[in-house]
Amino acid sequence: PIQLAKSGRLGWARLLTRAMAAKRAVLPLTSICKVFTSRSSPNYLVPWQNKLPSEGSGSGFAVRDLDGNPRLLTNAHVIADYTRLMVRRHGTADKFPARCVAIGHECDLALLEVPDANFWPGVEPLEFGPVPELRDRVTVVGFPGGHDGLSVTTGVVSRVDTVQYVHAAFNLLAVQIDAGINPGNSGGPAFDASGNIAGVAFQNVPDAQSVGYLIPAPIVRHFLEDFKRHGRYVGFCKLGVRLQALENVALRAHLGMRPDQSGVVINHVLPVCAATGVLQKRDVVMAVDGVPIANDGTIEWRAGERVYFDYLVTTKSVGDLISLRVLRAGVETELVVVAATQQLLVPIHQYGELPEYYMYAGLVFSPLVQPMLHDWGSNDWYNHAPRRLVEQALHGTLDKLGRQVVILSQVLQDEANAGYEGFHGLMVDKVDGHSVDNMAHLAALVRSSEGPYVTLELEDARFVVLNTSTAAEATARIQARHRIAHASWLRAENGRGGGTAEGTLNHEPLTMPSS
Repeated sequence: PIQLAKSGRLGWARLLTRAMAAKRAVLPLTSICKVFTSRSSPNYLVPWQNKLPSEGSGSGFAVRDLDGNPRLLTNAHVIADYTRLMVRRHGTADKFPARCVAIGHECDLALLEVPDANFWPGVEPLEFGPVPELRDRVTVVGFPGGHDGLSVTTGVVSRVDTVQYVHAAFNLLAVQIDAGINPGNSGGPAFDASGNIAGVAFQNVPDAQSVGYLIPAPIVRHFLEDFKRHGRYVGFCKLGVRLQALENVALRAHLGMRPDQSGVVINHVLPVCAATGVLQKRDVVMAVDGVPIANDGTIEWRAGERVYFDYLVTTKSVGDLISLRVLRAGVETELVVVAATQQLLVPIHQYGELPEYYMYAGLVFSPLVQPMLHDWGSNDWYNHAPRRLVEQALHGTLDKLGRQVVILSQVLQDEANAGYEGFHGLMVDKVDGHSVDNMAHLAALVRSSEGPYVTLELEDARFVVLNTSTAAEATARIQARHRIAHASWLRAENGRGGGTAEGTLNHEPLTMPSS
């Protein structure tokens, strides 16, 4: 009997091993690829040149876009500012050129096209499943650490909530798991128990153990729908209001709320946003599309799970209608907001964009963007970049479309600007008494200055006076001295990718990123 028992246990063990091996074989590993990226990012403090080229890699996998075309899906941060993309399928030796057809930095997703037909035989586009439940098991597949061998790790779903997507500092729904997600895993798939995609691996928490995040199907679907509708990524929508929770009883009573009412109160409506002209300060937002909002700002998403109500807004596409139940001066009313993306006074990212600048007599003017602050202060830009500029970046409000914070970023020393050497990192308020709206406006004001001198007023009451009759000669002299191809690059004049720039020298223009 003992021998029979041992034999029985060994038999079951073999069966279990075979069953597990069969399940592992189901994973469509031939649909997973390694993404090789060559990149050259702009230098925002020296905007006429790029930083040194660098190499990186990540993961990706085959999907179909909403028109049924086979594509590769990866993370935006894997290919940001790329100059060349190559992909290689798991288990093969050949690399194939790829190009980006759509990229969404807020959702950290990118859609790639591989034109060479030799890449696709044997590649089966993968399907997304539903958002996984808590404690569901997931299998993360990718190429961590830059290694060529495929890595497979397993874990369980720890949480589903809205989190900040670090690549562009935007809050969206994400799936938290306890499987390892390391550099190189980014863009790879996480499979659920049915073999469908549970999400796209994209970030972790460096100081925490076993905390990784997946981009779930609803976010991917929104990205693909944008591409189908517009041929490009448009973005995720925001209301554009600043809110306060209503967990205090006295505060709710002051706003005229009954005990059975709940919601969040609006403290400020941004001047340029979807809610402008519809919502007002001190309105209490009680429901979105009929879904009640609790006093802490959350909604019931699934049984026993709550997320911040802004999730419902981010599910909308640009132009969709958002129905809001609002308490205004004690009276409930139904309002409708047309969904729109939110523009910022100081952009958080500028991936794939050429930095704007305008040089005049050695004074270099640039728009304030957060990547400039990152260049200024390395990893600790909050403490090292000029304090006034940091405050504008974090708390400045866009009061009209097209507005930019224009700064005097540096002074290239010359006799024409002697005495102004220390004037850098300062916001420009006026030119010849006219308030400056943006870079194009600054350039127009300087060019149209009719007197012998042009006066620029700066943020701290300092001002600069330059001789207009010698400025053009000084600009050309400084360009030649510093090997600057163009004296300006302004998006309003040159478009997104290039064009004729002012003050071109007789040598080849500098190479810029193609993404």
